Amino acid sequence: MLAASDDIAIQSALVGALSEEELGYGMDLAAIAGQLWTVSDVVAALDMPVLADFLEVKGEELQEIAVEVLLRFGATHALADYLEETGAEVEALGMEEAYEGAARMDISAEMEARSKELAQAGAELTAQGLSQLAAAGGMHDAAKDLISDSVTTQSEKAEDQGKDQPE
Repeated sequence: MLAASDDIAIQSALVGALSEEELGYGMDLAAIAGQLWTVSDVVAALDMPVLADFLEVKGEELQEIAVEVLLRFGATHALADYLEETGAEVEALGMEEAYEGAARMDISAEMEARSKELAQAGAELTAQGLSQLAAAGGMHDAAKDLISDSVTTQSEKAEDQGKDQPE
């Protein structure tokens, strides 16, 4: 958007420069038209009506062209102003987008830091859980051994009692 804003500003400046050139051109045409009318009046006074009429018609045509050029100058100037305003609006939108992007980058950085904290906490909890799982496995094996030893001891006592009793 900022690049587009710069392009519009450049186009606006070019259109503005062209309009000054057109103003000079239009005024030159108007001056020549006035000169033709003056020569037409002089030629008419010298009793040359055909040449006088021709010069007057050409002077009027040139005057109309000068007016058209000057009107176009006004339209071109208005277009240059409009392009300048539009460029400013696009620039403002671009700046707003840049600020929003920077804010999103800040939020993203904060979320990344929090994610790393949570990942570390998750790793610690996983290690703790694995340690507890290993301890529980060891306790399970120990309990099995105790039960097995107890059953064996009970079995031996029962055998011993059976041998001690008369038949």
